[in-house]
Amino acid sequence: MHFFNLFLIILIHQNPKSQENLKMAEAAISKGAEIAVGLMFDSISTPLGYIWNYKTNFENLERQRQKLDVTRTQVQHSVHDAMRNGEEIEQKVKSWRDKDY
Repeated sequence: MHFFNLFLIILIHQNPKSQENLKMAEAAISKGAEIAVGLMFDSISTPLGYIWNYKTNFENLERQRQKLDVTRTQVQHSVHDAMRNGEEIEQKVKSWRDKDY
């Protein structure tokens, strides 16, 4: 980094107009570094977030599974009532009802 700074100082002294170009180059390099750091952080933070929030994610999944079990039971009762009333049950409902999970 020191070499880069020295190079910039020499460049400025050689051509005063290059000072404007230098400021633009510094701004571009700074923005590029900011973007690179952001991308690196994002690529690391997402997997770490899964690990960090494992218990919460698992608890949320378990709650969703319980809701699905309740819904399945409600559908099974509706199917049973419909069959008892002589109604026809759609094939996709029969397939879903008969699957073991």
